[in-house]
Amino acid sequence: MKRFVGFASALAIDVVAMSLRGCSLVASVQQTRDERRREVIQRTDIAHVYVTLDDLPRDKPYKVLGDIKYSEPFDSELDQAEINRHLRALAVAMYPDQADAVIKVNDDIQSSSGTTGTVTATGEVVQFDTSTNRKMLHDMADEIVASPR
Repeated sequence: MKRFVGFASALAIDVVAMSLRGCSLVASVQQTRDERRREVIQRTDIAHVYVTLDDLPRDKPYKVLGDIKYSEPFDSELDQAEINRHLRALAVAMYPDQADAVIKVNDDIQSSSGTTGTVTATGEVVQFDTSTNRKMLHDMADEIVASPR
């Protein structure tokens, strides 16, 4: 009988240990899934923001959320697409779930040599009166298998 009790105790300890490892694995998988979802949502939100040097057409009503300013030193050729990526990310960071566009963008380049200096970009962050349903976009992200890179 003592051997059976010892065996049963050892078995119970093994079952508990395996259960704890299983819980840890499930938590790790869930954490990874949550991190990927946040990345997809952030990418979707940033990609959704329209950037333009101009104002919007009169038939596209909007409200101004506020002004943004991005400034950064550069030491090589300027890339407008990179500046626009920074403006999008800044607009989403400042106005999450609201920013639809950055309009009236103005780039100011201060350079003494032509290849190094500082670029400063400003613009107005706006939300369209008929803004995209971001919750729907975020929920769609749950259905998409997307690589984080």
